[in-house]
Amino acid sequence: MEKINLHKQTREVIYRDLLKTIENVGKLEKILSKLEKQVKHEKTSNIAKSIKIEDLKKKFVSLGYNEAGPKPFQDLIKQKDTEILALKKK
Repeated sequence: MEKINLHKQTREVIYRDLLKTIENVGKLEKILSKLEKQVKHEKTSNIAKSIKIEDLKKKFVSLGYNEAGPKPFQDLIKQKDTEILALKKK
């Protein structure tokens, strides 16, 4: 009779541990899914920021020398700084 009770208790302990493990696996899968979504979003955001920065660089390169003076160039620098600051805040 004692052996039967011992087996029953052992089975209950193993079953309880198994259920806890399954529950923890489910929680970890949810966390992993959220992290994957976050990383994907950050990659997309970084790509967009890189594209915008490259576009700004192209504007400066294409501007070249301007006979009107440095005013348009200074305006472009202010625009670039404003846009880069906005991108960094995102």
